[in-house]
This record gives sequence, C-alpha cells and structure tokens, in this order.
Amino acid sequence: MSNNQASNRFYFYMGILLLILVILGFGSALLTSQTNPASLPTLYHVHALIYLIWFLLFIFQAQLINSNNRNLHKKLGYSSVVVVVVMLVTGIMMTSHSYDRGISPVPIVDIHQFLAFPLIDFLGLLIFFSLAFLTRHNALAHKHYILLTSIVIMDPAIARLTASVGVPPAALLIHLGLVVLLMIHDRKANGKIHYATWFGLAWVILRVAFIFTIGATQIWADLMDTLFS
Repeated sequence: MSNNQASNRFYFYMGILLLILVILGFGSALLTSQTNPASLPTLYHVHALIYLIWFLLFIFQAQLINSNNRNLHKKLGYSSVVVVVVMLVTGIMMTSHSYDRGISPVPIVDIHQFLAFPLIDFLGLLIFFSLAFLTRHNALAHKHYILLTSIVIMDPAIARLTASVGVPPAALLIHLGLVVLLMIHDRKANGKIHYATWFGLAWVILRVAFIFTIGATQIWADLMDTLFS
C-alpha cells in the first residue's frame, strides 16, 4: 500500500471511529434517559437522522477515494451541501426549542450559557465545511477540513457519552484527542502538521474558553434573549 493510499485509509477509519462515538453517545443517552424517544418532537428525530447521514456520507466518500472512484465522489460531494443546510436549520430550531423550555441539560450552566454550546458548534460546522468546499480542488486541504467539520460537531455525542459514565470533563479530552490523532497522522504522512489541523486544534480549545467566559456574561444572556425570545 502506497503512502497516499495509507493516508486515504486514515480518513475512512476516522469516519468509522466518529460514527462509533456518535452511536455510543446517543445510545447511552437513550439508555440512561427516562424519556421515551417516541415521545420526542419530530424535529429531534429529523435532526438525529441528518446528523447520522452526515457521518455515513463521510465514510462512504472516504471509501470512494480509497477505491479511486473520484468522479462519483465529486458528484456526491455536492449533496453534502444539502445535508449541512438541513443540519443547520434543524439545529437552530432545536436550540430555539431549548430556549423556550428554559432548562439547561448541563447542570453547571444556565440556559443562556448552554446555548453557546450548540451555537458555537453550528458556527464551526459552517466555517469548516465552507473551507472544505472552497478547497475541494486541493485534495490535502479538502480532506483535512472535511474531517475537521466532522470533529467540531462531535460534542453532542461525546458530551452524552462522558455524562453517561459520570465523567463529563472527559468530553474535552476526547474532543482534543480526535484532533491529536490527525496531528499524529500529519506527522507520519507529511512530516509536519497541516495548517488546517492547527486551526482545528485552536477551534476546539477556544470554543470551550468562549463558552465559559463570554458565554457566562450578561451581555451573552441578553443576546440570547434578543435572538430567541
């Protein structure tokens, strides 16, 4: 197997790992919750389905590159735009629903601060996917950004998984660990860490810093009231 083939396989295996974390995260939440999934609003099911489709599409797209089926990969790639749009729309709607309920799923923060979690994730989704789309003719940058798009939206699954085993702070370590895996791959495959990977690492760290600093201010709370009330 050539170095390029081995590099491409890495993204396929990362897709599998992310999908497993998603299944474990949301699966554990269902097992520990007293809420009947069937009683949840249709919006929740649609968002969960489109979330799952994203990761399945990522894996399938990576496999197309592994099998050198680049034409289908390019054609199918445009469908990801639709997936991202639906993820953003349903995500914002769910965020609004959370605000209306006024109950934060995270005990240590109030509802206003909690809203920073999904909103920053949606912003990350938009930024990294846009960069992936803009660099689609630069294979190395494109596959970095598309993987980072998947990593920056992992928090809902990771947070549920770590909460279910009683160690919520481990969510950040797992999130960072996913980026570290890409850093290790970069060093092995290219001899240096790609600039997109550094951006992804900075995003994961600054995201948490934002949520527990600016996200905890009255200015942020007032902004949330303005947006969702």
